[in-house]
Amino acid sequence: ELVFEAIEALYERSHAIDLLTVTQELRSMRVLEDIGGAFYVSQLTNQVASSANVEYHARIVQQCWAKREVIRIAAQVTRSGYEHTEDVFDLIDGADNSLQALTDVLGSRGSLTIAQVAAEFMEGLERDPKPRHSTGLMALDKQLGGGWTNGELAILAGRPGMGKTSAALSMVYSSAKAGHATGLFSMEIGQERTNLRMVSIGTGIPMAVLSRGKGMSADDLKAVHEHHGIYSKLPVVCNFSSALTLSEIRSEARRMKRANKVTAILIDQLGWILPPHGVRDPVGAITRGLKRIASDLDIPVVVLHQLSRATTARADKVPQLTDLRESGAAEQDAQVVVFVHRPEYYNI
Repeated sequence: ELVFEAIEALYERSHAIDLLTVTQELRSMRVLEDIGGAFYVSQLTNQVASSANVEYHARIVQQCWAKREVIRIAAQVTRSGYEHTEDVFDLIDGADNSLQALTDVLGSRGSLTIAQVAAEFMEGLERDPKPRHSTGLMALDKQLGGGWTNGELAILAGRPGMGKTSAALSMVYSSAKAGHATGLFSMEIGQERTNLRMVSIGTGIPMAVLSRGKGMSADDLKAVHEHHGIYSKLPVVCNFSSALTLSEIRSEARRMKRANKVTAILIDQLGWILPPHGVRDPVGAITRGLKRIASDLDIPVVVLHQLSRATTARADKVPQLTDLRESGAAEQDAQVVVFVHRPEYYNI
């Protein structure tokens, strides 16, 4: 009966059913010894183990190797944890990098011929396109082919005073209202001002009025109360911690996707992210890390970034890619760069 349950469980998961896989399933069920061990299972059939299911057999071997690697990494982290000279952030980054490297190996794919790539492309044309995460702005969605793209890093850049945070929060609010769950890392302005701006976006009441609180008119108070029913149900998950490391952002982003099903992450802003210790190119290390988070979680990551003063030196004040601070790294890693520009700010 127990052997049949194991076979049935394998069948329901569309796994191969043979001597090795059934034995492994019984071991996972913790009943292998109860039924007489692997020897009893081998007596149930005279068929020699076939190579037809070699992929499943190899996967079992790979999983055993992966478990040993996890044990080795955990033992190494434990030893380092007892070292008083070890920096805690270096320890966390090292452990995260080791586990990420293991994940990359387990999830890696082999080389493909162009014929296989072409076949996948043709199959993709027949399927419904993957839904993109809306920016909340119809015109910008059109320019981006439907919105932010899964697995890509996008930069929202501008000079101070251009309204990067306001634009970003407007995008979060509008896309969330349309049902697109979003994770928001608001490092720069914090919880109170983020909330004020979101309420201002939803009600149209200026922040200066909202911040006065008790001095608001009866109409404004009524609008805020009516808006609360909509605002409190928006699928937005916020983290207001300041100066997070890449490892902390990666862990929190994974939790947001797993627990809250977020389909995009927005970070305000790049300058508040702590780079890994000892790197020569901190901005490059951060953008590469964010790009990796986007790729691993298969969601868009949008990060705000400051522009250099070179923009103000030009007559038209229009920003360019070269105005990005540490533009070499930012230009190279970001698939999309969106500039926030207000000509009237410069009396144009």
